[in-house]
Amino acid sequence: MPARTFKIDTSHSNVGFSVRHMMLLKVHGRFTKWEGTIQLDEADLTEQSDKGFFDDLWFLVSPSAR
Repeated sequence: MPARTFKIDTSHSNVGFSVRHMMLLKVHGRFTKWEGTIQLDEADLTEQSDKGFFDDLWFLVSPSAR
């Protein structure tokens, strides 16, 4: 069976991150504009690949509660 490609549903998914700023404040962020695909070969799950595109101009950050 050939590999199948699935498009990630961005309306039901999210891509986020967190970083520490000067070891004092943890900042959380998420990308608001992104897309991705997953290629899956059901006969051989080791032959899986994924691709993603993140528009670095479209992200939100907010400090966590102290």
